[in-house]
Amino acid sequence: MISVFICEDDLEYRACIKRYVENYISMENLAMSVVCDTSNPTDVLDYLKQDKKIMGLYFLDLDLGCDINGIQLAEKIKTHDPFGCIVFITADGNSYKLTFEYKLEAMDYIVKGDFNLRTRLCECIQNAHDKLTSPPPMQDKFIFKLSQDTSGIRGSLKFAQNSIFSIHSNDVIYF
Repeated sequence: MISVFICEDDLEYRACIKRYVENYISMENLAMSVVCDTSNPTDVLDYLKQDKKIMGLYFLDLDLGCDINGIQLAEKIKTHDPFGCIVFITADGNSYKLTFEYKLEAMDYIVKGDFNLRTRLCECIQNAHDKLTSPPPMQDKFIFKLSQDTSGIRGSLKFAQNSIFSIHSNDVIYF
């Protein structure tokens, strides 16, 4: 099941997004549901802390009118759900550059007032569904993160703490 999150401070706009999302999910009979519909980014993070194995689609406003903005929220989301799909919805059409600056890999950037809102939301839902339900290309990979600095064979290679590596599962001999 794919979890859908909507974090938008404008109550009417949030209700509109939720209606479009739920209608499309229902129409297409997708294994998805809106699990969090809020104006408070802390609600999203609290939900993510409860569920360790989440696959999510996140519709985030950039300006949430509180101490955390949509970019900061997206960064925190990626620590809990690295493969999650993020869609920014905002009134500021020029802030899209921040998504590249922070390397957030946003699926879409929708400016409020876009006449194609429903179509773009539906495309994002379908794309996220296809991405998150298809077999991952790294299915046969073992991915690990170093918890401390270490040296390679005979000390010639150095690897920093928190380095992430992936190796093919057939190359694993023993744990």
